[in-house]
Amino acid sequence: APRQGRARGEVRGWRLCRSLLAWATAASGIASLLLQPSAHGRTASSRLSFAQPVASKPKLLTVKEAMSRFKNSKSPREGVQEAVRQLVDRHLLEERKDYRNTMKLLAMRGFWEESLAVFSEMKWIGVLPEGRDFFAAIQAAGKGKNLDLAFRLFEEGGAQAKDLWLYSAAVQACKDSSAWEKALQVMAEMEVHNVVPDLVFYNNILTTCEKSCQVGAARKIEAEMDRWGMAPDMISYSTLISACRWDDPPDWEKALSYLKKMDKLKIGNDHKTITAAMSVMGSAGRWVEALVLQQQLYEKREGKQDMSPSPRAFGASIKACTAAGRWDLALLFFEKLKKVSCTRPPDRGVYNIILEAHAAKGDKVRALELIEEMRLSGVEPRDRNFEVLERLVERPQPAPAEAPLEEDADVPVPEVDAGADVGAAAASAVSG
Repeated sequence: APRQGRARGEVRGWRLCRSLLAWATAASGIASLLLQPSAHGRTASSRLSFAQPVASKPKLLTVKEAMSRFKNSKSPREGVQEAVRQLVDRHLLEERKDYRNTMKLLAMRGFWEESLAVFSEMKWIGVLPEGRDFFAAIQAAGKGKNLDLAFRLFEEGGAQAKDLWLYSAAVQACKDSSAWEKALQVMAEMEVHNVVPDLVFYNNILTTCEKSCQVGAARKIEAEMDRWGMAPDMISYSTLISACRWDDPPDWEKALSYLKKMDKLKIGNDHKTITAAMSVMGSAGRWVEALVLQQQLYEKREGKQDMSPSPRAFGASIKACTAAGRWDLALLFFEKLKKVSCTRPPDRGVYNIILEAHAAKGDKVRALELIEEMRLSGVEPRDRNFEVLERLVERPQPAPAEAPLEEDADVPVPEVDAGADVGAAAASAVSG
């Protein structure tokens, strides 16, 4: 209490000094105008030090100006750091909500150290942090992948009692660091303290397990949700579908079963969910199922550009076709990928697959053209790409190239109704 009283007294002194400093700055500006050197020479008073302009000092910011820097994504890093320094050194923030909002904005921009500096200044002036304040601080430490600091704040905030806010923040920090075992420990501790998790908490743990390639742990979380009667949503199923890639071999049938379950429960699947399923099909080499899912993206589009197949969706189709030995379809999809208006050009993985396709067909000219195209697209070729070229050049008798498909030819994609069973449609396409 005496320390907090002294801190508050110092803050009041700082605020009084700010008012006096504003008057002094105005007076200094007037004096500098009055003491300009005349045409006949300099006056004695114009040599006073206070009349000389100071150009090295940064501009004093208000809280509103500092917050505008935090919100503007184009603000330079040095400008944001200077704004934080002034907020902390001059004690400009007064209300608890101002501290909290500032910490969240800085953490979202990636300034996690500056966010924690604001949190420390909040405690120093005597404002006792609440659960949501610790939530913002733990989030900031998680963004910086400082898991030890995040859990020190977690223990500090839960000295009296730990609530859902603190546990959720701890799991988010685990997600940023892909610490799936630590996240499971947090969930076990929640059950001991009778804290009931919500759907957001479970989704964060599922994402942590999927990012760590722990499909078994993700399935245990799914069983835990079922035990407590927590119905998964679209985010939950999308994460579970993505986790199917990490089965050995990739469990494409399980991914399709999740899609069927979503249709049965009338949970809409978005672009991300279908693309995740296509990635599983690509990893498993199930090219027919991947094309059926891509056809669903076109059918669900209904005039919306955001439902068009993304580069990731095309990449999954290309990967599935190459895994099944359908190099002709892979090359055709690559040409369509370059024509479709996508948010970004093909990535390095897609280029690698197409280069392997040209090598498999023995097409040296197209392989060299692809290397040049990679450079023009900003993707610098690596040693792996040049090794493929060396194998292609040293090949004594290249295999004859197949007749290429026309660029505008229709891809043999099975037509499927929107409500049809994806697995049955894919099976009928294969048998046909």
